[in-house]
Amino acid sequence: MRTPTCLASSVLPAIAMLLSGLSPALSAADATPAAASPPAAAAAATAWVDVTNDLATPGGAAGGVQVVAVAPGSGELIAGVSGGWLWASTDAGATWSPLGTVPNPKNRPSCVLFDPQNPGAFWVGSSLGSPTLFQSTDNGKTFKSMGNLPPIAAISADLTTSTKRLFIAGLYQQDRALEVSENGGQYFSKNYHLPPDLGFTQYVLVANPTTLLVGSSGADEKVHRPHQGGIFQSTDAGHSWTKISESVPSAPPVLGADGTVYWPVGERESVLVSHDHGATWGSLGDPVKYAPMEMDNGWLAGMGGAGQLEISSDHGTTWDAAGPKLPIDPDAVLWDSPAHCFIAWKASDTAQKQQVLRLDVPDPTALVNPSIIRDVVMWDGDTKAVGGGWTAQGQATLAAENTTARQGQSALQWHVDAKTYFINAGWLWMIYPLTDAQATDATGYSKLVLSLKLAGAAKPVKLTLALDLIANGQSQVGTAVDLIALAPKLADGDWHDVAIPLSALGAEGKKLGGLTMTANNGANLFTYDLYLDNIGLSK
Repeated sequence: MRTPTCLASSVLPAIAMLLSGLSPALSAADATPAAASPPAAAAAATAWVDVTNDLATPGGAAGGVQVVAVAPGSGELIAGVSGGWLWASTDAGATWSPLGTVPNPKNRPSCVLFDPQNPGAFWVGSSLGSPTLFQSTDNGKTFKSMGNLPPIAAISADLTTSTKRLFIAGLYQQDRALEVSENGGQYFSKNYHLPPDLGFTQYVLVANPTTLLVGSSGADEKVHRPHQGGIFQSTDAGHSWTKISESVPSAPPVLGADGTVYWPVGERESVLVSHDHGATWGSLGDPVKYAPMEMDNGWLAGMGGAGQLEISSDHGTTWDAAGPKLPIDPDAVLWDSPAHCFIAWKASDTAQKQQVLRLDVPDPTALVNPSIIRDVVMWDGDTKAVGGGWTAQGQATLAAENTTARQGQSALQWHVDAKTYFINAGWLWMIYPLTDAQATDATGYSKLVLSLKLAGAAKPVKLTLALDLIANGQSQVGTAVDLIALAPKLADGDWHDVAIPLSALGAEGKKLGGLTMTANNGANLFTYDLYLDNIGLSK
C-alpha cells in the first residue's frame, strides 16, 4: 500500500452543475464483488517465519532473547540470550550455535556493536553480571573484558578511526548514569557534567568524533521525584551538555550511513530525524512509528501501526507496506542483505517461540508501489465501465480511453490543454437523477484506492482530488487532497497505485457518487493527460 507521509488538504468549491455530458450508468457500483487488482511486480514477501528455533529449546539457550544484530558484510546473525550468552546463525536463523565461551552465567547481553572497518570485530554490553563490556576480534571465538562498568543498557563508539578513541555507555536503569572513555575503551569515567535531574540515560550515540547524544526517559515510576526527559547533546566529548529536544526517547537511536540520526520517541508515537548530528530535528513522518532501520541500498524501513512493516525508497517521503503484518510486537527490525530478508525480534526474559522472525524478500524493489487490494470496485473500465463526466468547455475532455489502461478495457483519460491556470473536471459512476440508493456506501471502508498515470510536456504543480458525497439526492464535494503530494513520483509517466484515507477526504461512512479533480500550475499554462483506473474502496 502506497502511503504518504503527509496529506496536503484543501476544500474545493461546490460544483453546482455536474450533469452536462453524463452518459447513462449501470446499476449501483457496490453491488458486485471486487474485480482482481492489477498484477504485482513479483511475489517478494509472503510470510513471517519463526526462526527462534534453538534459542527457545530446552537444550539450547538458558533464557529469553535480549538482542539480535546483523554483522555488516557477512549477514551473520548474533543473538544475545539472558543467561545463555551469545548465539550465532549463518543461515538467517534456520539454525543457531553457541558463540564463544560464556564469561559469566549471569550475563544478559543487552547490546552488540560491530566494527565496520574490521570484519569479525565487535563489542557486547551486558545488563547483568560482572564484567559487563566485552570485545571480540575473532568473530566471537574469544572475548576480553573492557573497563570495569556497572550493568550496561547501550554502547556506542567513534567507529571512523582505527583507534576507536571515544566510547560511551548508557547504564541499565540508572538515573543520570553515563560512562565515557576517551582512550578506546581502556578506561571509563562517570560523566558528572549531565544535568542533575535526568531520569534513566540508557540511550546513547556517538554521532561523530566529538559529538555525543544522550536520551533521558524522564520520570522513574519507582522514585517519586521529578526527572527531566529529552535528548541532550555534547559537542566536546561529554564535557558539557545542551538539551536539544523535549521529546522523550523510547528506544536506542539509529545512525545512518550518511550520518543521519533516527530516534524513536514517545510511546512508539513517532521517529525523529536529524541531518546535523542532533542540532535540529524533524519527523520521519507517518506511517512509521518506531523501530527505524536503514537498508544497504539507502532505503528506509520501520514499523507502523498494528504490526505492519513499512519501507521507503525515497528517504521517507512515501512508504509501502512490506509483507503481511507481524504476529508479534517487535522491538527492532533488521535488514540482512546477504540473505535478502528482514529479521524482527522481541526481547523476553524467558525462552519462547516467536522471539525472532524472518521475512524473505528475494527482490526488495518488488515491495515498492505494490498493487492494492480493492474490496469494492466503482470504476475499472471493464466490469464497471459506467458513468460520465464533465470538464471546462474547450479546455479539457474526460472520457473512457481504450488504449491506455492499467488493466481491462480502458482507463479514464482527462486530457487538458489549459487556457487558464486552474481547471476542474468531474466523473460520476452512477445514473441521473442522483439517488442515495444508487450511490456507493463507504461504511466499513477506510481508503479510496485508484491507479494513476500522468503524462505530458507541461504538468500541473498541484492536482487535487475530492469525492462527491451523495445525500438526499444532492451532491456535495468533500475535502480535497493533493495527488502529487501523495505520490511524488506521479509525473514519471508510469502507473502508480495510490491509497487515500477516507477520513482525509471527509468521506468516512458517507455515500459516494463520483469524484472531482482540480489542476493548478501556478502562473503557467499546462498540457497533459491524466489516466485513472481501478477506482475502488479498501478496508
